Amino acid sequence: MGEIRCGPYSDPLKKALELFDHDMAAIRNSRSVHVLTVKFPQNSSMRGRFVTGLSGILTTNLTVHPHGDRARRTFSPGEPWVVRWDFDEAKGSHVNVSIGRVNAIKFSFETTSRIQSTNRRYLEAIQQQSQAINFNPADLEQRGPRFDRAADFYGARLLEWWRRHCGPPPNWNIYSGGGGSH
Repeated sequence: MGEIRCGPYSDPLKKALELFDHDMAAIRNSRSVHVLTVKFPQNSSMRGRFVTGLSGILTTNLTVHPHGDRARRTFSPGEPWVVRWDFDEAKGSHVNVSIGRVNAIKFSFETTSRIQSTNRRYLEAIQQQSQAINFNPADLEQRGPRFDRAADFYGARLLEWWRRHCGPPPNWNIYSGGGGSH
């Protein structure tokens, strides 16, 4: 899967979600919409588990219009998608978007803050998301029915917070449902 690097942007999450402007219903109506988390070790400066993004499985076709790419890409039901904050030394803090399995595509939406030696923007973003949805890490400690319900619950909450935080793209405001179910 090749990666398309985009940016830099002052709000890479907003730019990443604009990728779905033409077809946000496919994301909102996905099944298995779950929060993605990262757990920092006890000896790090930031301890605990935090929300980095969302993943899901398409239930309808999704067409994306890649930035700077004239060709539209369409993905079928059953294809996975992921939107999440990430950090690495080469790109700094950024938002990754990956869609599909067979016809996969990956984007990296980078921040305007190009300080390579720090992950501050990443840490701030995942703390903000976790607080905004009242994330309780204990809800996701053991796999099973409770885990699945909590992952769906937090997934719906994060998707709604993203909608409010980023200002709704054109197709968001006509769908009132949250994340999908299993």
